[in-house]
Amino acid sequence: RVPIELAPQRAAFSGGAAAKEAFRPKEPREPTRLVKSVSSLKAVPVVLHVYDTEVVGVDSKRLSTFSGLPIFHVGVEIYNQEFCFCTEGIVTHKPGHYDAPRHRCALQVGTVEMSHQQVLEQLSTFRKKYAGEHYAIVGFNCQTFALEVCKCLGLNEMCIPPEYVRFA
Repeated sequence: RVPIELAPQRAAFSGGAAAKEAFRPKEPREPTRLVKSVSSLKAVPVVLHVYDTEVVGVDSKRLSTFSGLPIFHVGVEIYNQEFCFCTEGIVTHKPGHYDAPRHRCALQVGTVEMSHQQVLEQLSTFRKKYAGEHYAIVGFNCQTFALEVCKCLGLNEMCIPPEYVRFA
């Protein structure tokens, strides 16, 4: 996992325009090519990653046996980065690696025609709302975040199957 911070972009990165804020990993990553021309954009897949999770040391498979409702952690992948919300705030990591041994499945929930920079700019609007101290297991969690990310990317509200967002 790579916790992320928001920092002003360098003038060269933003094409000489005024500095903007975008997600920047706290740890170095390989440089990503940003698409500059909207006309050259192609549909980019948006993928939901689903993980079995643990609540207070109890595995979600056990919890679902008792409650009848499975509890899942979810993250949204776009441009080969998975974003999710947890007690650390918004984090990014390689797709399927939030908790690799508990990764249950990945399913495409739609496509978007936005550049990587446009996606990061959209996500930067979430930084205050999705600070780690606001996390709640029920009502304001990774599932809430996934729904809102998909909505801001222009995807249908129903793109995520309801069984994966019961506790949003």
